[in-house]
Amino acid sequence: MTWWKDTIVYEIYPDSFYDSNGDGLGDLNGIREKLPELVRLGVETLWLCPIFSSPMKDGGYDVSDYLKIRRSLGSLEDFDQLVKSLKDNDMRLILDIPLNHTSDQHTWFLESKKSKKNPYRNFYIWKSGRGHAPPNNWISSKVGGSCWAQTKETDDYYLHLYSDWQPDLNWENPEVRQAVTQVLQFWIDRGVDGFRLDVINKIGKEPGLPDVSVDPATNLPEYPEAFFQNHSLSHRYIQELRSRLIGEDLFLIGQTQGITELEAYAYAAPIRKELDSFLQFEPTDYYREKKQSQEAFIMGWKERLFRWQMIDAELAAMIFFGSHDLSRTVSHFGEDRRYWRESSKALALLLLSLRGVPVIYMGEEIGMTNARYRHFSQYQDIRTCLTYQRRVLEGGEPEEKVLRDVWETSRDNARYPMHWSAESHAGFSVVKPKLSPAINYRHVNVARELNDKTSILSFYQRMINLRKVESTLRRGSFKPLECQPGVISFQRLWQGRRLVIEVNLTSREKDRTFFEEGKCLITTHSKHKRQSKLAAYEGRILVIQ
Repeated sequence: MTWWKDTIVYEIYPDSFYDSNGDGLGDLNGIREKLPELVRLGVETLWLCPIFSSPMKDGGYDVSDYLKIRRSLGSLEDFDQLVKSLKDNDMRLILDIPLNHTSDQHTWFLESKKSKKNPYRNFYIWKSGRGHAPPNNWISSKVGGSCWAQTKETDDYYLHLYSDWQPDLNWENPEVRQAVTQVLQFWIDRGVDGFRLDVINKIGKEPGLPDVSVDPATNLPEYPEAFFQNHSLSHRYIQELRSRLIGEDLFLIGQTQGITELEAYAYAAPIRKELDSFLQFEPTDYYREKKQSQEAFIMGWKERLFRWQMIDAELAAMIFFGSHDLSRTVSHFGEDRRYWRESSKALALLLLSLRGVPVIYMGEEIGMTNARYRHFSQYQDIRTCLTYQRRVLEGGEPEEKVLRDVWETSRDNARYPMHWSAESHAGFSVVKPKLSPAINYRHVNVARELNDKTSILSFYQRMINLRKVESTLRRGSFKPLECQPGVISFQRLWQGRRLVIEVNLTSREKDRTFFEEGKCLITTHSKHKRQSKLAAYEGRILVIQ
């Protein structure tokens, strides 16, 4: 079987993992220094968020040079040493790379905007305006405003689906496709095992870039996703890219937000020869409403989660609850105060029991929570800053009210420094980092969890080991089971071995609805003996004889 179908992935946001040289930012040598901790945890594949040269206006997803390591992270030699250390420990490496757009500081774009006759002009999408207006009426659903920006050099406009400092590459140009292939091959030749292709389902645009319809109620243009998201051209470009890459058992993951189950098949079915797996965000983009009960929230989440568990058996989705773009898992789907330990373990059991390729985001294994900074000045995430500008400065909303909303949704919740110890700056650095640790770092950290057999970290180690030895958890079929509101229950079946998973994700004791006799392989509550009940945030895996 292909290696990645059995692997357990650990995602790292490098700037916030570990600072080895005292500059307040994480680096590649810091990852290498902490590798023994990850080996002890049991993960087998590292996914690194972008490590390339970048102005860092969007967390590295604005690349200014695909072939250079960002200076704060180290050098190519440091990268090679990290790869060697990973290989020495039988671990794999996935790089996160945005290929829909670059930074406006990339050499390609700096050349492209100089003149209409520049050799790099067609590396990006340029159009003449309509009088004093942009080429079409597209507006960005991510950052607002027009998807077009004008330059003084030629008066033409360039397309940017995201911020104006993230110009879109012109994938229609064969030279762009060849250049992208060369970029990926460069890293494959240095030992990379795969790539997470950021917003790869947006690279193909509708020829002619037509206007979108205008909503008569608001007189505003509709969002233009229909003209670029999951376009047939994207499939053609990905197939071509895949066919050109030379690498043994290469693992290609697409970040394909907003896809349907049918579209997932079009991207990741083996017969398509495009992607191997995909990330979609329907379950993780689901947040609890203010007046919604705990049970109703979990049932809504379960519906979304199960829909993607029951997709075609040929497909292997990436399964994740947290990432660099999301709230912390225990704050989002669990209870990060009274039941912090219990709900962190319950979510670990659930994640590592589901069908697909599981991804643990750094810090999940010790139950890191949302940061909940007290002032907007402590946040750096561009989306959070835009929220402050629009809602507080322009909209006049009370800052405290908006801040409480940001507590639950800011991407900085996932990007603050890893908590290694109770020492200054959470043991992440010897100097003050750009983003502060969460205020609970003296209680929530690796050092505190290491030698505690009842810790969240210890439970993650046990669950990871169980998934490694239990083929049923890695390869088994999936079947939902009836259960009480607020409980998630399902069956995994492989070659006659049947496992039943029950997870109570509420703060109330729940009646069990499954009563077949079986042996308990693992439980989050070793002292709970009531066979007919599930304690608050209790999870169990049973093997049914």
